[in-house]
Parts: sequence; structure tokens; C-alpha cells
Amino acid sequence: MTRKRVVNIIIDFIIMCLLVVADQYTKALAVVQLKDKPAIPIIPGILEFNYLENRGAAFGMMQNQKIFFIFVAVIILGCIIYIFVKTPPERKYTILHILLTFIAAGAVGNMIDRLNLNYVVDFIYIKAINFPIFNVADIYVTCATFLLVIILLFVYKDQDLRFLNLRSDKFRTFKDKNNETSGDIAADTDKTSEDKSADADKASVDAKSEVTDTPADADKTASDNADKTTDDKDDKESSDKEESDDNKASDDDQNHRVKDRDSADEETDHV
Repeated sequence: MTRKRVVNIIIDFIIMCLLVVADQYTKALAVVQLKDKPAIPIIPGILEFNYLENRGAAFGMMQNQKIFFIFVAVIILGCIIYIFVKTPPERKYTILHILLTFIAAGAVGNMIDRLNLNYVVDFIYIKAINFPIFNVADIYVTCATFLLVIILLFVYKDQDLRFLNLRSDKFRTFKDKNNETSGDIAADTDKTSEDKSADADKASVDAKSEVTDTPADADKTASDNADKTTDDKDDKESSDKEESDDNKASDDDQNHRVKDRDSADEETDHV
């Protein structure tokens, strides 16, 4: 337990003691000023002080259950002490400390009456609505409990109250690690599935592209073959023409030789 947390608990205890003293003081005044005497109006017809010895719970409920009420008060105090010990020493938990201190003071104030007198001294009476007579300790418990429910529902988040978990930190850490591992495995599985899906889509697109491109490739191949055939034909024709020209030139040369030889023979005969 840190030093700051110890200081907070000491402050809570001092405040609780002051609240208990205030409750006991008002009850002592009620005994002196109101017991066996007529009620004292504070706001005529609305609020008055009227002495009552209550052997039940708050507002006169569950009469003659002293042992039960003391047991419940001890349980409540034990829970409050546990919360004080576990609450982190942070500013946002100040209101929690204050409300729990008021609840503890109310429980202690009424428990003192039950232990010493076997009843609780009540003296505040709201006559306008005929509300059950109560005391200062009852105000502590009722108002603080109401506000505590409000802040638990609308102010604090689940993570703010995680410190109240009864499980050990070691167990909680182990569970968190397991959750993280499970989350990583699930993420890897999802990633693998996404990769497989992407590969399948890519293969499908490639296949579709091949099917789409096949007619065009066939046309291109046919066109290339036709061009090649035409080129081969042109080359053959050119070769044949060259060969014909060579043969013609050879024939012309031979004819010239024969003609020259005949001319020579004629000149010889003439001589």
C-alpha cells in the first residue's frame, strides 16, 4: 500500500469520526430537548422535531432486529474498508471516498445507538407527507447511497472500477495474455483467409483475361502467318525473276559470240 493511499484512508477515517460525532451530538440534543416533550415545529405543517425510539431499520422499518442490523452494519463497514484499501490514490476517486465515508459514518452512528441503547434515536419528521421519522445518520446513508448509484452508473466507466475485481492481479494478467494470444491467432487466421481470397480473385481475373485475350491473339497469329506467306511468295517471285534475267543475259551473250564467230568466218572466206 502506497503512502498516499494510507494518507487518504486516514483522512477518510477522520472525516467519518467527525460525522459520527455530529450525529451523536444531535441525538443527545434530541434526548434532552424532545424526550417526553411535545414536538417542536421548525416549519409549521411541514417539518418538525419529534422524539422517537426506533428499534427497526432506517425510517422505522424491520422492528426489533438488533442482531441482524449490527451484522449488516459490520458487513457494510468491511466492504467500505476493502474499497478504501483497493482504491487508487487518484483525484477522480475523491467523490467515491467522500460518499463511502458518509455511508460508513451513518452505519457507525446507528450501530452505536443499537449497542448502547438497543434502539436508535430518531427526531426529524416531515409532517407534510407523513414521512417516517429519521435522524442525521439516516440522511448520511440515504443521500450518499443515492449519489453513489448515480456516479457508478453515469460517471465511472468499467475500467475505472476494475480495481474492485476480487480476482488476483496474477490471474487477471494471465487471462489478459490469453485473450491477447487468442486475438492474435484470430487476426492471423483472418489475414490468411483474406490472402487466400485475394489470390483466388487474382487467379480468376487472370483466367478471365486469358479467355478474353485468346480471340485477339488468334487473329494476330493468323495475320502474322498471312504476312509471312505473302513475304515468302514475294521473295520467291523475286528470285525467279532474277534467275530469268540471268538466263536471258547468258543467252544474249552466247548469241553475240556465235554472231562474232560467223563474222570472222565470212572475212576469212573473203580473203
